[in-house]
Amino acid sequence: MDQYSNGQTHSIWDCFAEKTDESKAWLLKVLREHGCRTLLDAACGPGKESNMLIDEGFLVVSSDASEEMVACTKALRDSKQRKHPFTWGDFSEFKLALQNLYLMVKPGGIVICDHRNFDSILKTGKTELSTEYTNRLTQRLEQSIIYEKGVAKTIILDYIINNEDTKEMKSERTFSVSLSPVLLDEFNELTSEVFGESAAHTVYGDFRPHILGQTNDPVVFLHIIQRAVSQP
Repeated sequence: MDQYSNGQTHSIWDCFAEKTDESKAWLLKVLREHGCRTLLDAACGPGKESNMLIDEGFLVVSSDASEEMVACTKALRDSKQRKHPFTWGDFSEFKLALQNLYLMVKPGGIVICDHRNFDSILKTGKTELSTEYTNRLTQRLEQSIIYEKGVAKTIILDYIINNEDTKEMKSERTFSVSLSPVLLDEFNELTSEVFGESAAHTVYGDFRPHILGQTNDPVVFLHIIQRAVSQP
């Protein structure tokens, strides 16, 4: 079932998905440092980031598990008379998704992934709201954790958004995102398994290099994985 097919998602995403200046600058810096030109925006949402990247001169293919998000992205591209390739994929199996990304990246190309600090969330039971990732309209963040047989299976994040600049909507709305938690060590091990030990893998915490064992907990981990030029 598509959790974003209620007809209200696009207007809420207009407020929620606006990229902060810091995160945009970091992403563009990484892509240009690695000489990237053709990009796959997996889990593209309503397409704001895809279109931002196109504005910056990249060739972007967008995909999402939600048909509602796919339609939003395509409509946004069509409104700007863009005719770039468009598709969507199935991310029901995380390892398979990584394997597909590996196959799509040229030798020497990079994959950029980000995910919440689920280690901290499961340890403390709290989720932080950071201005580095959300704009001023996001007022607060609430969460629920669903366990199956003692194992955390789903984390639901409810973003409470104040639509003060949107006259046609109520003053406050809730946007919910369901996530499957993956711990940092698990992600690193899976990445090594899929990309190989020779792949360069750098981890950032809130846009800064992350050092294993550091005392402060970042809100989001970001991974830059470079496929080896030659495989054994």
